[in-house]
Amino acid sequence: MDADWKPYLIQRMKLKKGVSENPAGIDALYSMDYMGSAEFEFGALPSSLRRITAVVDQFEVTKVVKQGMAKDGRRLYVLCHRHATEDIVARVVPHLLSGKAHLKESTNLEESLSSTKPTYSCCDAWWDVDHDWFLVLGEKSVNLLLEGLKNLRDRWAKEGKK
Repeated sequence: MDADWKPYLIQRMKLKKGVSENPAGIDALYSMDYMGSAEFEFGALPSSLRRITAVVDQFEVTKVVKQGMAKDGRRLYVLCHRHATEDIVARVVPHLLSGKAHLKESTNLEESLSSTKPTYSCCDAWWDVDHDWFLVLGEKSVNLLLEGLKNLRDRWAKEGKK
């Protein structure tokens, strides 16, 4: 795997209950799991979010075909820049699913896919904050995330933020 695409900082996320159909942003949809490392605390998430919202119109949703179904029936999707889709789906996601990726913190991805009942460590989405892409369980959830990112971009534009 190309060193440029090796994931390291993967933020675990849990879908909030009762999310709206028109989310204001990522925080309206997901709670961020506490990762316990300084890298997640000092600007990595906001920096990634700024980069993502700057090009979010070029993001696309792609179904993960191999090993992409959770025991609870939700399909696994990638949300990323359209120019990165092929590499992420073909090389990065299988590397994460294999459990062999050397990450700063655990993804709990295998448990989240294999569990039939949610546990404390199960997650619904993962955010590669170094490479600005997401892995999301559920078609509705991934589409709401894309919509929320666009809504956040629009809100920031009205407020004069970048």
